[in-house]
Amino acid sequence: MITLRDNVIDLAAMPREQWETFTAGYDSGYVAGIEAGRLIEREEVASLQRAAVETVRQLAGLPVLTDMSGSSDDLAQRALQRRERARVAFRADHARRRASAGGGAL
Repeated sequence: MITLRDNVIDLAAMPREQWETFTAGYDSGYVAGIEAGRLIEREEVASLQRAAVETVRQLAGLPVLTDMSGSSDDLAQRALQRRERARVAFRADHARRRASAGGGAL
């Protein structure tokens, strides 16, 4: 039995023609739901792939670390400086994007 609002449908007592109509509608809705889910999944995957491509492109633009000479303290200090430069550049780019999208400055 299925209850739809105030109507009760007894599937076992349903005539064959009504049963076939019911199952055709059910199957149609089920297939449409599966197709809609696949479309949403494709859009989500495409969005993630675009973000990954952007990340790789940004990483490809970073300078290659060629000077690895020096003490571990020197290397650590240079790494901190690189991180700080990247942080400043990221924040500036983020602020620029927010401003161009109408979000204003932080």
